[in-house]
Amino acid sequence: MMQFLRKHMKWIFLVVALCFLATIFFVWGMGNTDTNSENSVLAVAGGEKIRVAEFERKWADVIQANNIDESNMPAFQAILFKKQVLNEMIFDVLINKYISSGAIKLTDDDRELVKLYIKAICTQQYKTDYTSLDANGFKTVENMARNYVLRLKLKSSIQEQVKLSNTEITEEFLKKNELRKFKYINIDAAKFASLTAIGINDAKNYFDTNKLNFKTQEKYRIQVVSGDISIEKAKLLAADATKKNDLLAASALVGLKAGIVEFSLYELIPGVDFDASEEIKKFLKNCPAGEVSAPIKARKGYVVARFLEKLPAGEMAFDSVKGAIENKLKTDKSVPLAEAEGNKIISELIAGKNFEQATTGYKAAITDFVKSTDTLKAIDDYSFLLNGGFTIPKAGGARTVKHNAGCFVVQLVDVKQPSQEQFNKDVEAIKKNMTESKQKAFEGEFAGWLRKKYKVVDNSDKIFNKSL
Repeated sequence: MMQFLRKHMKWIFLVVALCFLATIFFVWGMGNTDTNSENSVLAVAGGEKIRVAEFERKWADVIQANNIDESNMPAFQAILFKKQVLNEMIFDVLINKYISSGAIKLTDDDRELVKLYIKAICTQQYKTDYTSLDANGFKTVENMARNYVLRLKLKSSIQEQVKLSNTEITEEFLKKNELRKFKYINIDAAKFASLTAIGINDAKNYFDTNKLNFKTQEKYRIQVVSGDISIEKAKLLAADATKKNDLLAASALVGLKAGIVEFSLYELIPGVDFDASEEIKKFLKNCPAGEVSAPIKARKGYVVARFLEKLPAGEMAFDSVKGAIENKLKTDKSVPLAEAEGNKIISELIAGKNFEQATTGYKAAITDFVKSTDTLKAIDDYSFLLNGGFTIPKAGGARTVKHNAGCFVVQLVDVKQPSQEQFNKDVEAIKKNMTESKQKAFEGEFAGWLRKKYKVVDNSDKIFNKSL
């Protein structure tokens, strides 16, 4: 028994925070005075309503806890995040229902663990000894502790469903460590653009049905200067820029490269490394126009920025994106033609032609030995090539691989197997990653099963989309 308790001891104090959240959920549910109108209910899980007001309180907590600036978040991204939070709320309700049904039973060891959680909750959350609670207070804390232990048991039982075979482990190791060399050609879909036609209304219809993709984000416009300079020189530059109310003029006097850039908070600032970009974004929040930043450390030297203006979010005009949409629609129609051309070449390879003979008219290339996870800087859409190439049998062969703008024809040239020593070194990490991945997938399947069992009705798409 003591071994079991020691195994779970690390969870004892974590439960306090989780139980506190559970208490908040309980208070929200009891205090909700919303009407039963359709627009006030985001979802119904097993007969229990999750109302808009309840969700908004939870969403506000998530925004605050993760320091998210919703006003600068693209609308479609905000909806995806909201759906994720709502699904977690639904899952929480369904887990409670499943546990309440008696599907999970407590053993004697579990009851000992409940006692430890009771003491931890009282000590850490209520700052009191459990013996000082009245009957109702003790029952509340006991239910919180019992619920959490049952959840631990449920999670443990789900995890125990995951089994790994030696074959699976070996295949995963080879997938990440086997080296392959490929010959390939790229058949550009643009070659077939003249054979495709776009209707007069096709671009407009695409624009109207994909408006979320054609919204401009709120952007910041700044003057920025960076260079391999000392902190002393950067401070003098910032002071001079403040005095002149112009960073560009100040930087010109010291011979530094400067410019005006525009960016959203979800983009890397052009010409500025990631760490410095994040610091500039912090400076810009609640910053008055004309303000000059203190020197910000970059990977090389310092960056100084001056805030010019904030450009509001809005919708793109159709005419400004019409050409890009037409090109996309033409490419979409041309890619199958490129793939058909690739299949014709594969047929010639099967008939006995070598790669150069079958691909006459195309520029053939060959890779170095690569892993499936490598980055091939010389190849656009390289991930398609690698993903497709690593599905070719080790005995050899070729295949077509469709990508965003056409089709690759890929032939396997050679294979190098990793060593046993490498396998022995990596096997435990592989097992860990595979187990976690399988457990996550199994938990997702279990959540889906719960949604069907308790008949979840989700109205959120209609309600969330009203905010767009």
